[in-house]
Amino acid sequence: CNFELFQYQECIDDCLIVEAKESSEENIYLKAQSYFMLEEYESSIKDYSRLIKLDPKNTTYLLNRGKSYLENKNPQKSIKDFEKCLIKNPKNKYIIEDLITSYKLINDFDGVLIYLNKLIRIDNRNIEALLFKAAIFSNNEEYAKSNLLYSKIIKLDPRQDQAYEGKGFCFYNLGKYEKAVNYFSEALEINK
Repeated sequence: CNFELFQYQECIDDCLIVEAKESSEENIYLKAQSYFMLEEYESSIKDYSRLIKLDPKNTTYLLNRGKSYLENKNPQKSIKDFEKCLIKNPKNKYIIEDLITSYKLINDFDGVLIYLNKLIRIDNRNIEALLFKAAIFSNNEEYAKSNLLYSKIIKLDPRQDQAYEGKGFCFYNLGKYEKAVNYFSEALEINK
């Protein structure tokens, strides 16, 4: 009841009393969830690790430990947990988004691209993913690839100012300043 009432510290206190007498998977899970909600990620990681030892095939435990690692700024460990979860749920876009975030935190943009591609295969209308992929291409000076993606985004959403701005930067970097001005102007028309 304390957990359902968002009284997480009280829930932890109750779980610790129960745990002193006997330990159960449900009790450890409630405690781990409560620690996570209180942003006590080290404690949630410890309890999720205990749960994974009890039930190694439980992807919920693995996913939640991965989220705890991610919040605790340990993306390398979150990647391992998320990738194990993805094996069992290969089309789960939320796990893929967590992997993108994790790889981004360690500045591994090859890893980011791998999972952006998976996300786009699942949802080829995901403008945020398409924008991110186009920006990576642009940063890698692959302006033709970047421009194609920005054009696709504009077809999906003609009011997407970031796509016009991105195309403007591509043309600017290619020395095509008149085209750059046109796309920057379009972006400004949409978003002053």
